[in-house]
Amino acid sequence: RDDTRASKKPRPRTKRGEATGKSCRGMGAIAEEAAAAHKARGNEHFKSGDDAAAIEQYSKGVALCGDTPSLAATRVALLANRAACHLRRGDHVSCVMDCDAALHVDGSAVKALYRRAAAREALGELADAFRDLKACVQIDPKNRAAVAAARRVKEKLSEKLKAENAYGSPAGQLALKICRCVDEEDDPRKRRDLFRAAAALASDDSAAARALWRHGAGDVACVVAKDRTQLGDVRAAALRMLGASAKRAGDLEPSMV
Repeated sequence: RDDTRASKKPRPRTKRGEATGKSCRGMGAIAEEAAAAHKARGNEHFKSGDDAAAIEQYSKGVALCGDTPSLAATRVALLANRAACHLRRGDHVSCVMDCDAALHVDGSAVKALYRRAAAREALGELADAFRDLKACVQIDPKNRAAVAAARRVKEKLSEKLKAENAYGSPAGQLALKICRCVDEEDDPRKRRDLFRAAAALASDDSAAARALWRHGAGDVACVVAKDRTQLGDVRAAALRMLGASAKRAGDLEPSMV
């Protein structure tokens, strides 16, 4: 008797991990598509001036994104767009909060930095607004709106500090001269001499070293020291000031970290 049985081909087994991975990728694609749709609808509402409806759509998109890494860029865009709605409505605190959340995901998100700066300026937080705008310009030097806003806020901040007699000390006055010289004048010798004077002052007085940093001279010196278009002796003088300030200041100022 021929009891040979017909052989059957074994079914290929799918690994549980592979199935789960495909399922997750499929769900991620669906979430991304849905979030993008909410973003598009929000943009249309924003263009028509309906901020409340735009916020609702952006919020739905943010909820869909969650903390999924693959949806991080979409989440940042949604938060920045929602911040624009808050800004236009005059809800500056909510604007700052959304920008904070976006920048927590992507610290180089220029739109979030710019909108947070606008909200902070409206709230009277000029130093923080100027810091955001400086970051914008560093990331995108061709951003004309950010450059113009940085100049405007800097002027307002300078006037505020003058009114508060913030530049009353010799170090404060010197820091003001350094900032103005770098921003407004094209005299490398004057820059060099100002940095050298600041280095000498900082090396003798820790309070002066701290004051130089608080009033912006340290930040300016960092930029000049890194700028290869500056003359060598100007960059060297800036580094000398930085070294003297760091040595004498003891505990580092926040901007020195």
